[in-house]
Amino acid sequence: MLKKGLATTIALSLVAVFLLAAGCGTPTGKGTASSGGGSGKSFVIGVANGYIGNDWRTQMIADVQQVAKTYEKQGVISKLIVENANNDVTQQISQIQNMINSGVNAIMIDPVSATALVPAIQKAQKAGILVIPFDGVVNNPKVTNITTDQYSWAKGGAEWLADQLHGKGNIILMDGLAGVPAENIRAQAEQDVFSKYPGIHVLQKVFGGWAEATAEQKMTSLIATYPNIDGIYTQDGMGMGIVQAYTAAHKTPPLMTGDVTVGFFKYWTEHENSGFHSYVESNPPGIGATALEFTVNMLQGKKLKSSSIQANPVDTSETNTVLVKSPLTVTDSNLQQVWNSTMKGKPSSYSLDAWLTPSQVDAYFQ
Repeated sequence: MLKKGLATTIALSLVAVFLLAAGCGTPTGKGTASSGGGSGKSFVIGVANGYIGNDWRTQMIADVQQVAKTYEKQGVISKLIVENANNDVTQQISQIQNMINSGVNAIMIDPVSATALVPAIQKAQKAGILVIPFDGVVNNPKVTNITTDQYSWAKGGAEWLADQLHGKGNIILMDGLAGVPAENIRAQAEQDVFSKYPGIHVLQKVFGGWAEATAEQKMTSLIATYPNIDGIYTQDGMGMGIVQAYTAAHKTPPLMTGDVTVGFFKYWTEHENSGFHSYVESNPPGIGATALEFTVNMLQGKKLKSSSIQANPVDTSETNTVLVKSPLTVTDSNLQQVWNSTMKGKPSSYSLDAWLTPSQVDAYFQ
């Protein structure tokens, strides 16, 4: 169970979600070298991304690059190096080693594993390189993890589904990537919630890779195997794949959590009046851009407030994690508002996005 820390986390407003996703959030104020609070140095930052096999991760990297370009124009960042592993620990370790050899000032890591990367991270730290795991977390008390509060994120959807089912029914768990830190945290939340309801039976748990095509393939097999599915708990990027599997089978999807892609929201708005109901809690790809803001601040010598750092959700004996709350929950009650104000007209693969502004990030620092 995730321990409650003393930190005050900042939840973004819907307005901020829209503005930042549109590219209106740029580094200004205390979070930049031009503020006079930085070191005046220009930094080389590496990004070791553990997986690039879905649209969410592609958008996450694009967000990082967008914020980095502004910092490059200001002379704060001289170079951003991005490497993508194929969910392969060995490959990610090799990429981290290459960044160490190239003499970067900081390495941001979206980790494939919470534990296997630790020796490579320690090697980077010994070389004087700042290491910032983000999106997922690693077990190392000397790093600062920057991540969405994955436990709370997963718990909200699980509780909604259990409530809508009145504590009874057969469900499918469509999870992300097995073994990835964010997945492990979410899986714990799922277990903690559904174990409270003896009337809820998990027919099967499968891994859809946070990818629409994979989720559709998995769901097609599940529909053929289980004639009575009352609910589906799913995560990022897979909602539309599940819907497409049901459509191909000439069936209506049951109660299900969804994702914040335009494709899924479009389906939801078009079928809301015919009895389709869902729940979405946003997990913005912009967490990468938020992590870059923290990285720049720490390279400039700034120190986090003790109240900003919470227990590591993978290993609660370590207090080394900044947990950023999900900015938005969408249900039937606010679906049309969110669709019309922030998503309508965007590409079908686009995920509702946001990241903390420099002034919001500055609030975490002394």
